[in-house]
Amino acid sequence: MKVGIVGLGFRLSHVAKEFKKADPEFTITGYVDPAPAGLPNLETFGISPGKAFASLDEMLAAGGFDLLMVGSPNFMHLEHIEAGLAAGYTVFTEKPVVTSEAQSMALAKLIARYGKDKVIVGLVLRYSPLYQDLVAAKEAGELGKLPPLKPPSTFRLSTGHSLCATGGALSAMPGPIFLKSAAMILTSTRAGGRTPGAGRQFRRA
Repeated sequence: MKVGIVGLGFRLSHVAKEFKKADPEFTITGYVDPAPAGLPNLETFGISPGKAFASLDEMLAAGGFDLLMVGSPNFMHLEHIEAGLAAGYTVFTEKPVVTSEAQSMALAKLIARYGKDKVIVGLVLRYSPLYQDLVAAKEAGELGKLPPLKPPSTFRLSTGHSLCATGGALSAMPGPIFLKSAAMILTSTRAGGRTPGAGRQFRRA
């Protein structure tokens, strides 16, 4: 499988690693990102990032891939999903897919037009070392007894991110770690996770 990436951050670099495990022939043909935070990860994983493109339109015009992976800032997801669909590609997007009710309705119209199988939403939380370490610590008994948290509860982590009981799921830029996600991981027997991404400045195509 060959993919093109718009928004090469920490999350999609780890998703690429998992794709490579599942398909040894997995290849990234190119990416669009003015500040690709995930590049060092790809180098560590032994995965080539392909060609750096100045815009999504340029990458779509060049073609040569099967799947467009969207990992750009949340408020740009809809724009990039629509561009990929219009160019004839199946699109893989990270969550949150959209940031407002209006964008949700617009996405529904795109799915109705292009087909429900053309948009894939990735559950990227399961593959981050951050939450995998959290699960390992829980299973090793290192966390002790976990007290209940009642909203509105917010805790600042040493990483600079927030552990939040409420709000933020529809924020324009990625970054917060949500209590709901952490609680799901801690009460599950399956390991998983998410690497918080940093907001990056994209030029509109």
